[in-house]
Amino acid sequence: FGKAFEHFIVRDLISIADTLRTDFCFYYYRTASGQEVDIIADSPSRGVFAIEIKAKDTNIKNKDLRGLLAFKEDEPNAKLICCSLAPRRRLESDVLILPWQELFIELGLNSLPTDFLLNLPSYLH
Repeated sequence: FGKAFEHFIVRDLISIADTLRTDFCFYYYRTASGQEVDIIADSPSRGVFAIEIKAKDTNIKNKDLRGLLAFKEDEPNAKLICCSLAPRRRLESDVLILPWQELFIELGLNSLPTDFLLNLPSYLH
């Protein structure tokens, strides 16, 4: 379930960012020592977000956040996010742990621009 959940989040994140015509670029991060972050969302206008995706609810531990904290050393201004099955948002070790549905809101990917709606094919109106 974990890999499918991660794939679902990454796919929708990239798809929605593209649909909304944002300036996000997406990357994967891995250090020489093996620390990794599932996705880096980098935007000149919105900043850098390091996102770890966990198919867990309340059992997220510091070891699950190591990759994010390693990334923070390289990119001190990055916002660290753990997108999960958590029932509510909380802050732990400078990492915002939030329900997966809130990730899109946190990145500003929760509304369609007017020009997008005006350019829909007529059969979708």
